[in-house]
Amino acid sequence: MSPAQLKELLENQLTHRCEVDKVIELDQSIDLFFGISHTKIDEEFDGSYSELESGALSTSYLDYFQILTKLKSDEILIDLGAGHCRGSLLASYLSLGTCISIEYSKERVCLAQMGMKKLGGDEKLILQEDLGDMSLPEEKQYYFYFPRNRTFYSMLRQLLLRKQNLDLIVCESHGDVIFYLKALGPWLKSQKMFINSLPRHNEFTYLFRTGEIQNDISIKESIEKWWIINFDSSDILKMRYFHQILKQSVDLLVRIDDLDLIYLNKRFYLQNIHTGRVYNTDKEFKIVEMLKECKIEKRLVNLIDDPNHKKDKILLSPKLYLENINEILCLEDDI
Repeated sequence: MSPAQLKELLENQLTHRCEVDKVIELDQSIDLFFGISHTKIDEEFDGSYSELESGALSTSYLDYFQILTKLKSDEILIDLGAGHCRGSLLASYLSLGTCISIEYSKERVCLAQMGMKKLGGDEKLILQEDLGDMSLPEEKQYYFYFPRNRTFYSMLRQLLLRKQNLDLIVCESHGDVIFYLKALGPWLKSQKMFINSLPRHNEFTYLFRTGEIQNDISIKESIEKWWIINFDSSDILKMRYFHQILKQSVDLLVRIDDLDLIYLNKRFYLQNIHTGRVYNTDKEFKIVEMLKECKIEKRLVNLIDDPNHKKDKILLSPKLYLENINEILCLEDDI
């Protein structure tokens, strides 16, 4: 299949909007041409989909084609969590500009590099890296098809903190990424880019453009914006709620890195990663302040961090509170 033939095939498919089975069949045939093979999804990457072939969750070549043809001649696309690196292979073969693929899986990167070598392209456009630990390449176009997790937050914060306007092209992953990014407005401004070729949690791929951000925003102003700045902080969040057994207000202290965000009823809330408890800050829990460890009595810090009690402590079990309540309340009086 020549570049001209492949380009014509993709253009025809996009013009006539074929059925899902036809899209998957097309993707599989192009994978075969590039030397890409698919296996069952490794639970290390996403146990929720471990019975599916990885190709079922990959971005279609049709969608990569739509993204790449919209880039300016001097723009470089950075594909974050690129999977089988289809974007780089397609861009190289059809001379659609430059796409740099960054992927964690050594097996996927090796296959893609072999395919690139077969095409006579530049293997250096396909990188094996841990996205959570690397400094992202400084370009202006980034493609996200990524779940909302610690690595996602790390990448997003890097890009938001850069002193220039960037374009983030985003396909929905698990059903809450687009909602989260829209909650970061006006730090991010969004618009629909095109309809996805395969079924996704959101039918559109979106373009988000970065703007100026506020580093010192408080959690009371916006939990979503506060979170992207502070998600990996070791500081301690102090929340107050009414204890139904003790019949009095109690201050709950939790390290921020023991929390995550959960999307419920069209809102984001804090959730404990150890217990799954959701802290409803609209009704039950009142956020008081963020505290540095040095501002808290050492014995209370030890209780917060004790792995033997972490789950029960954060669940606020009556047994633990009856055992420790006098000490805790005494210490809280000094905070």
